[in-house]
Amino acid sequence: MRSFGNFLVAAAGALIAHPAVATEHLVEVAWSPAGDYKSEFRIPPGKFKELCVALKKGQRVEWTFSSAMDTSFNIHYHVGSDVSYPAKVDGIRTAQGTLEVKIDQDYCWLWKAGAEPAPLSATLKLLAERQK
Repeated sequence: MRSFGNFLVAAAGALIAHPAVATEHLVEVAWSPAGDYKSEFRIPPGKFKELCVALKKGQRVEWTFSSAMDTSFNIHYHVGSDVSYPAKVDGIRTAQGTLEVKIDQDYCWLWKAGAEPAPLSATLKLLAERQK
């Protein structure tokens, strides 16, 4: 039993020392000077990948993605233990839209692969805020 406890301590230490190991599914969006972000990646079978970014009320993000395989897709954000989904669809390979940011929050675009790996390309673009 003592060796199992030592293993848990070592495993926890490894995760703390290398946080990317614990969050390899998560990619923090870094906007280009032009206000866009492009990414291509492969999602392993049954796993997911998400692109996340902090947005402010009134901002708009045009988004598009394409995959060779069906994915489960959503755009979501967390408020406490609640999750809100501005967009959510299963069994989709390609889509596009515009997110109209309603509240200041960290928003995530998430894709989950099915039984086969899913290569995917995604583009996000910050649009000018609408005039009131």
